[in-house]
Amino acid sequence: ELAGDEVGLAIYDAKAAYQDAFADGGIGSINQEMAEARRGFEKCLAAEPTRQECHYFLGLVYSSVKASESYSPEKAKASLRRAPDLPEAHVELARLLRVQDDLDAAARELGVALKLSPQMAVAHLELGIVRKLDGNEDAAVDSLVAAYQADRFSATADRAVAELAKIRPDHPLVAGALMIGDVKGDVFSTD
Repeated sequence: ELAGDEVGLAIYDAKAAYQDAFADGGIGSINQEMAEARRGFEKCLAAEPTRQECHYFLGLVYSSVKASESYSPEKAKASLRRAPDLPEAHVELARLLRVQDDLDAAARELGVALKLSPQMAVAHLELGIVRKLDGNEDAAVDSLVAAYQADRFSATADRAVAELAKIRPDHPLVAGALMIGDVKGDVFSTD
């Protein structure tokens, strides 16, 4: 990215602006930072229309902050669909679909993400949440356990155990975490 070419520098600056939008504790500069990030990723796509990384990040700009003037779930979904080889894009698209109560489409997107990256903990976690919401508790448990096993020492694993505790409080992973006082989250912080 830092080879000195114009597109590489635009991507670097756009990613920095995107990160800066979350670094500020207040809401004051979100619109400015998101607009700068959007312009950078649009510049990338003007130069390289098929660059999936830029479609993915542009989708994040459109979907990340409801308070942002750039927020547009429909534009986000369109952008994310233009990054078919990136499992992260499928996960983000699935989150948007889940929020819109399209659980079947969300599950399909997560299936694609897991085909591209079978050990992707966040994809397993999101699939567990989708399965929990659609009432398939056994499949939800399997996915949440897979999320934990894929990346045991991560925030994703912590969240998987917290979700699991809501479905199966007697599950061995939950019991083990309770014994050391390590179940994070509560009913208000789970999906």
